[in-house]
Amino acid sequence: SAVRICAVTSFGSLLVTDWVVLLSHGSFIGSASSLDWTHVDSILSMCTPNGERSGNVRAAGCKAVGDICTVCVGSLLSEEGLEKAVPFSDDFVVAISTKVCSEMEKALNDKTVSVRSMALFAIGNTSLALKDRCAFLSMHRMLPLVYACMKDKDDKVVGNAIRTIGHVSYFVYTPEFLSNEGGSVSDDLKLYGSLLSNLTGKVHDVLCDATGETSRELTW
Repeated sequence: SAVRICAVTSFGSLLVTDWVVLLSHGSFIGSASSLDWTHVDSILSMCTPNGERSGNVRAAGCKAVGDICTVCVGSLLSEEGLEKAVPFSDDFVVAISTKVCSEMEKALNDKTVSVRSMALFAIGNTSLALKDRCAFLSMHRMLPLVYACMKDKDDKVVGNAIRTIGHVSYFVYTPEFLSNEGGSVSDDLKLYGSLLSNLTGKVHDVLCDATGETSRELTW
């Protein structure tokens, strides 16, 4: 498993120009259907028990996915040798975000703590990278799944859930979302209100515990 961890981690360290070569064999990223998804699909398959038996490898896979999305979704092509700064196409962004959300939804239910934590990391990084693109507004549908992780028994998972909630919530109140989603907005805003209330309560509990005013079992 140590070799597989190193292998999948190395993909998370690649630069945007490396992914241009891997996905399109050196040309600019165009239609998603014309790309070579072999490497991306292979990494995603290592994020769930169906494709990888080792929890440590699955966690490394999820971490790599988050790093890849930061590079491929949030970066511009501006390296020497390329004509000028050209963003990855919206078609590509929607395709890779759909793939990531599908696999990370499964990883959020993994029995291994580090996998759940890194799945949240991947979702958060994807959301953060998408903020300037607004090409994948359906990202807001991950909010209930991330919110449910607030009840996880592991502190690190809860901490990553809080971080990820901040990034995914952007897609609930962004003007582009409000103008495109219509009737589904109210349910998401209710969830967002409940989320803020929950976070406020947790912050209050931590402050009370830190000042010694009360002692209660905390989940983070």
